[in-house]
Amino acid sequence: MLIKKEIEKNKLFKILLLVISITVIITLFLVSLNFVSASTNIIDFPMVHAVLIGQTPDPAEPGNIVELRFNVWNNGSGILENVNFELIPEWPLSFVPGQDAKINVGDLKTKNTYSDKAEDTVVLLFYRLQIDPKADSGTYQVKLEYTSKNKYSTVQKLPVYKIRVESSTSLLDIESFETQPEKIKSGDTGKLLLKLTNKGGVDLKDIKVKLDLIGTEFSPIGSTDEKLINELQRGYSTMAEYKLLASGDMKAKEYQIPVKIEFKDEKNNKYTKNNTITLLIDSSPGYLLNLEQTSVYNPNLKGKIIISLSNIGQSDLKYTGLELEDTYDYEVLGKNNEYLGNLESDDYETADFEIFVKDIPFGGLDKRNIPLKLKVYYKDSYNKEYTDEKEVVLPIYTTSAAKKYGLVAGSGSKWFIVLILIVVLIVGYIVYKKRKNNNHK
Repeated sequence: MLIKKEIEKNKLFKILLLVISITVIITLFLVSLNFVSASTNIIDFPMVHAVLIGQTPDPAEPGNIVELRFNVWNNGSGILENVNFELIPEWPLSFVPGQDAKINVGDLKTKNTYSDKAEDTVVLLFYRLQIDPKADSGTYQVKLEYTSKNKYSTVQKLPVYKIRVESSTSLLDIESFETQPEKIKSGDTGKLLLKLTNKGGVDLKDIKVKLDLIGTEFSPIGSTDEKLINELQRGYSTMAEYKLLASGDMKAKEYQIPVKIEFKDEKNNKYTKNNTITLLIDSSPGYLLNLEQTSVYNPNLKGKIIISLSNIGQSDLKYTGLELEDTYDYEVLGKNNEYLGNLESDDYETADFEIFVKDIPFGGLDKRNIPLKLKVYYKDSYNKEYTDEKEVVLPIYTTSAAKKYGLVAGSGSKWFIVLILIVVLIVGYIVYKKRKNNNHK
């Protein structure tokens, strides 16, 4: 009986062991199926990555062409068949003629499954874009999208990429300039100071600043008309200093001086910028007043005088006029001022006035010079107003001295003229009578 129970117990143990073994086998089989399923899912999970590896030049300049290079690869599992990439730029970026927006790279494999070398699965995308000349300095966007025949029939978007644009005019600028003195006198020297500021986002080097002085009558003193600055860091300023000689023949006016600036950035991209500055030349006005003509030589008489004004300076005299003032010696009759207009260098104009010379003492002398009080008003080339008080001498003689010098007719001359008139009248009367008698006959 005991033996029979022992046999049955062994059978149950074997059955239990068999059930456990079968359970373990089934469990292992199910786990294996899940693993294979998971492995299958991993193999078929591609993932595209793209990196902008460079733009040339950086920064790019408005009006020029910029080249973009992207590295793209499959960073997941599986394969992407017949992949098409498309670049979408925003203004001011556009494609150059002949550049397609779409590039087909064929199949994108992954190094995890199909290759042992990462470089075998990396594809280079190359685009050439034109920058609008009217673009401002700043950062602009391009977008990269792709589709795949077997996985992504709809467009898949990649991150937005930024392109830097910098105008050469905004990189380096003549922030200000000054001359010492403010107005350089013709024939003198002066200093010109140019303040250059790097307003861009990169350091600059090999900066050449050249003044174009051809035809300007300026000459550099102590150095050439070109300055070299080795480097200028971003956000910093420097001074370019010149010593200039202004020709003695230069007129007082504004002179335009072209300034050419050449420089490079950190990547040896070359830039050229043209500016124009204005220098002021000062030439002191110069003129000469003169008594050109007079018809009054004696006191207690009126007569006409003519005053001339000659521009003997380098600069023009603008809106010029003369005013004659009354004094104790004479009185102005009629108008007392005359407008002469604009007088160029070496030009002259005249003004005439009528005056009455009062009774003046001679103190036993034959002649006395009385001053004519004049005001000269005008503007220079910069419209600065001037009013100068000047004097011109008018010689007045005694009656006898005037007759002596033949300035006025003497009494003998007067009687001679009267005698001539009487003779002419008598002769005329005789001729008239004879003709009248002949007519009666």
